[in-house]
Amino acid sequence: MIHPEFLHIHWPPHRHYDFFIGLRAVHEAGLLHDPRVNDALDRLIALKRGESAWRASGHRYWRPPGSLSKSGVEAVDWGDAPPIVTDLAKGLLRAGGRT
Repeated sequence: MIHPEFLHIHWPPHRHYDFFIGLRAVHEAGLLHDPRVNDALDRLIALKRGESAWRASGHRYWRPPGSLSKSGVEAVDWGDAPPIVTDLAKGLLRAGGRT
């Protein structure tokens, strides 16, 4: 493991890397059935919350101190992005034969 933060899901990822982004890259390469991916797929399953939802849980890299506008509201508040992250997680698990 590169760093403990690597085991969290970040959304949006920007220029930072984590296991979730790695899984997406492996999927794009058509290699989700490679046995070396099993630990990452297991981690994704372990992060499932409730019946069928995943959420971004990593450090919010895109929110530097003092980044809020004068109104105190960000232009885009991604929150923990459950609809986006859940759809991507389900697709990865399905492609990896884990559904």
